[in-house]
Amino acid sequence: NFLTDTQMIAHLISYWSKPDNTENYTTQHPLSSNELLEKAIKRFVQKFPTAYNLLIFQTSTQTLYAVRDPVGIRPLTLCFSSRLVCISSESSSFTHITEDFFKTTRSSSPRVNRKTLPRLSSTTNETKQTQAQTGVTELQPGQIVRITFSPSHRKFQCKTIATVEVPPTITPQSCVFEYVYLARPDSVFNNILINEARYRMGCCLAREESRPYRFDPATTAVACVPRTALPAAKGYADTLGLPYYDLLEPVPSVARTFLLSNPRERYRLACQKFRVCPPQNPSLENITTWIFVDDSLVRGNTWYAVRELLDARLPSQSTNYHLRLACPPIHYPDLMGIDIPTREELIANYRLSETPTEKESQDSVSPPFPFPHPPVALQPPGTPANMESLATLCRVDTINYLTKGGVATTLSTLNPTLPASNWSMSWHDGCYPK
Repeated sequence: NFLTDTQMIAHLISYWSKPDNTENYTTQHPLSSNELLEKAIKRFVQKFPTAYNLLIFQTSTQTLYAVRDPVGIRPLTLCFSSRLVCISSESSSFTHITEDFFKTTRSSSPRVNRKTLPRLSSTTNETKQTQAQTGVTELQPGQIVRITFSPSHRKFQCKTIATVEVPPTITPQSCVFEYVYLARPDSVFNNILINEARYRMGCCLAREESRPYRFDPATTAVACVPRTALPAAKGYADTLGLPYYDLLEPVPSVARTFLLSNPRERYRLACQKFRVCPPQNPSLENITTWIFVDDSLVRGNTWYAVRELLDARLPSQSTNYHLRLACPPIHYPDLMGIDIPTREELIANYRLSETPTEKESQDSVSPPFPFPHPPVALQPPGTPANMESLATLCRVDTINYLTKGGVATTLSTLNPTLPASNWSMSWHDGCYPK
């Protein structure tokens, strides 16, 4: 019995790499332990085109293998110099490696074999210069890299042993939620800077306003919630010519609540995540309309907590609130992406239901929302989000989402080599790469 998928993968690769395995049996050329393990890794990647990144360390040979899934759902980046190799799903994590270390290695010629590793590029010259100095490389989908250390030469060697391609029936795709929320803004994924992607999605969100709203810049301001939505909020404000203010200040002691399993605990911590800190600006006295840009609306806990905070700290009798989401509605658990257990947890799947029908009463579930809300009904799979119901549940005047086409067009514009079909939004449409 396996408690985690990691245990299952480890045992499966270990079993396939045994010499007495029927596929490994040969009397002419016995395979070494390295060859057996590499054969098992390739076999696993070929048979399981799903979402994973693997680091496999063979203790007998002191060899490390880095593996990215063949679909390309998640990022995996390699950073190397003459005396150090680092592997991370976030390219930004390499910027925190001590600069003094790299200063001691830049003066000498590189000792790492880079011939089979593609160079990672980005959208800013500063990031390009940093990557050139540290040797940052984004692994391609299905790429398997062997990393060894030679004590005699005191150097690391990195070599691509295989790049497994998905079957023709499967389209390589990357999870858009990395750009929306999961990744740090200074990371690079598919040669796209996350911060730039979020800013552009905010610009696209402003251009896609479903109604010809006429927000007066003298009485309207834009703010973000949470901080991951900051680039999108600034892009939205710049496109509409509206002022942006940091109205909410995050509390450093409260971590992300997104993946907590207990809904009441999520909501309790969400109520502690922010402080309302109006900037010392006399012009704010005239602000009667606030547009909050959020990266996504999953369960609604964070926004509802913020809404109660605003009621307590800001005058509400003459203030209008509008909510804008920099991604499409989240309808599905998305087992290859953000991996939420059930669709019943997602607020976009509900609509107001003052008088539920007989079928709705039979199929009704208790919404897992720990905050007060009017009677709601769970909508069937595939039903578009009911904007009026969501606006009422979130206690805002209007709510609007960025469309699926807007996301795909924005990302493909930032990297023209990747078509619109490259972006996985299983959490929105329920469609997995196949």
